Amino acid sequence: MKIFIFESDKSLRNLLKKFLLKEGFSVEAFGHGEKVIDTVEQRKPDIVFLDLSPDYEKSIQMLKEIISLEKKPYVIVISDDDKHQYLIKAMKAGAYDYVRKPIYLSQIKKVLKNVTKIEDTDSVIENPSTDIIGKSPVMVDVLKKIDKASIKNNPVLITGEKGTGKETIAKLIHKLSNRARKPFISINCSATPSGLIETELFGCEENNGAKEGKLLQSQGGTLFLDKVSELPYQVQEKLLKILNEIEKSHASSKVDVRIIAATEKDLIKLTSEGKFKEELFFKLSTIEINLPPLRERKEDIPFFVEIFTKEAFKKYGLKKGGFTKESVDLIKGYSFPENIK
Repeated sequence: MKIFIFESDKSLRNLLKKFLLKEGFSVEAFGHGEKVIDTVEQRKPDIVFLDLSPDYEKSIQMLKEIISLEKKPYVIVISDDDKHQYLIKAMKAGAYDYVRKPIYLSQIKKVLKNVTKIEDTDSVIENPSTDIIGKSPVMVDVLKKIDKASIKNNPVLITGEKGTGKETIAKLIHKLSNRARKPFISINCSATPSGLIETELFGCEENNGAKEGKLLQSQGGTLFLDKVSELPYQVQEKLLKILNEIEKSHASSKVDVRIIAATEKDLIKLTSEGKFKEELFFKLSTIEINLPPLRERKEDIPFFVEIFTKEAFKKYGLKKGGFTKESVDLIKGYSFPENIK
């Protein structure tokens, strides 16, 4: 695989080049301002390391242009440790992954291992799960994001209206990940009384011993926080501390859990109103998957009709029946305010 490095720090640039050459890659290194877009478009590398400094906004725009190329590479952004807001922007703009300065070569190896894993295995897109129904462009994009999320351990934020299948997507990410044999634990943050949610999540000491929370029950696996917007503020603070511990000292951390959160609400609006911690939002939305409502992907409705018809045949022992083209067209005209429940 061919790797291009665009890094403003000459010593770091040379270090990365030397390391990647030893790892068996074809590598070229450039200063940050050396015609990045033209170089990538004309010479078509497989992987690009892109330093976001010194001009972070300009670098994010460069990233967007690289991602829009017909043959787009995997882009791994490099950033200073205290610029997490730009890392979130980069991930949302389409970066495959990121590494923070000071850079450890073990980080680089891990990221590249994930890239080569994608290249060497069949994509989820080629073998879509029966849990996900649809071939519309928006659902193909969702499947690509699921594929990307499944090989990482970063937190995931799933957004979408009621009935769009947020928990189904969370379970699929878990099922396709290296945590699949470990627990998938779900908690509805709105259904648990605010006075009990902290105990439910983190556990507590009782007269007859310690009560284990959902976090430890999920050890090695995935914890799904449905309706995460309803978490009390003090619980948000505690969750943020856990996420920081997992991120910064994963190898030595007592907590080995992948967090997937879901919400129907606008968390950006809630952060601006002071109802949701901004840093927690940034952490959770490292990978964000927005699920479109059914009314925006009506071309998928015939697939649902087909699946539900087959299920009805099996359940009731039917051999004949179904929907005419006219009846399917009539169904497609409905607005589906509750999506699929």
